[in-house]
Amino acid sequence: MRRLIYLLVILAGCTVSSQEVLLDGSSPEAWQTSIEEAMAEMSAAEKQRFQSSLTRISLEKVGEGKSNEEILRELDGTPVRELLGG
Repeated sequence: MRRLIYLLVILAGCTVSSQEVLLDGSSPEAWQTSIEEAMAEMSAAEKQRFQSSLTRISLEKVGEGKSNEEILRELDGTPVRELLGG
């Protein structure tokens, strides 16, 4: 859990139209790349909303007893715009 949250926090500072990116949960590396692509063109406010959404979802899933791999698989293919509320 700490590794996933750590990854989310690190990627909040990173920089494709972010709205059109699909999260890729096929592997941790693919996940990182898709997060970086998504955040590349986001404003500071969008980055904060995005990070908050990912953190909330991750904590909920961990609370359900899911592993990092299960969480990535469940989020695989999720459009970024859904996490931004669009």
